[in-house]
Amino acid sequence: MDWKEDQQWLDMVEKNLYPPKQFVFEKEIEKLLKEYDFGNKRVLDYGCGAGKVGLLAKKAGANVIGVDVSEILLSVAKERIAVERLSTQKTGFDDDYFDFIFCFMVLHVVPDPVLVIQELSRVLKPSGKLLFAIVHPFSVSWDENETYSFDQSQYFYKQKRKWTFHLKNNKSFQADYFHRPLSFYYSAFSSYFVINRIDEPTLPTRFFHSKKYAPIEYLFGTASKVVCGDNS
Repeated sequence: MDWKEDQQWLDMVEKNLYPPKQFVFEKEIEKLLKEYDFGNKRVLDYGCGAGKVGLLAKKAGANVIGVDVSEILLSVAKERIAVERLSTQKTGFDDDYFDFIFCFMVLHVVPDPVLVIQELSRVLKPSGKLLFAIVHPFSVSWDENETYSFDQSQYFYKQKRKWTFHLKNNKSFQADYFHRPLSFYYSAFSSYFVINRIDEPTLPTRFFHSKKYAPIEYLFGTASKVVCGDNS
């Protein structure tokens, strides 16, 4: 994201202007985090944005540190959690340091997600857990009227695209992301993590009529670190 996109994203998040994030993403995050005991655990929120997810873990007793490349987003996140700015995909943390890593809505916006996955594996404890989310690869395209439509012919192409965020205040903005099929992510994870679970929450049906939102926009997952000698 550039400076303008960062500010637009921040406004959207802080003011709850995007229905899929408010009614799907945030509810799924709350449900997912309730499944784990974060008491006195070390949590890395990789790509922490404004720090709202990290704050949930902090309130549950975790020692949270968030990292991000955006100074604008970190300026807000630092009021919620401890933060550090990233200049590359690599962090400065020790090997096997964190009990949990959050990587929500990051892998589809970086040019090389394999480098991120490698780094997350390095700093996660062997017994740790990775919680992640991406834009669902089935949420593929927008037509010339900025209306959501699924174009099956485009699914297997790995390419940079723009996502249109239609906001509740009747405004919209676009942000870049990289579309990649599910097979790409499976292969990217396979050398470093075992995917334990995948969830595909759907948008409430009352939003379907507008055709401004993908019925399935998010893919959530949890994963365990591949440990040397692990034959699972």
